[in-house]
Amino acid sequence: MMFTLLILVGYVIVVAGQQVTIETISHSNEDRERFINLKDKVK
Repeated sequence: MMFTLLILVGYVIVVAGQQVTIETISHSNEDRERFINLKDKVK
């Protein structure tokens, strides 16, 4: 029983981690584009 619970918890953590990673990557891409736009304006 305990082992099944551990697998379940581990699975949830992995899935949640992937969601967070995907969101973080898309956010950082937006930030990079914003930063590039700012640099172009500064020139």
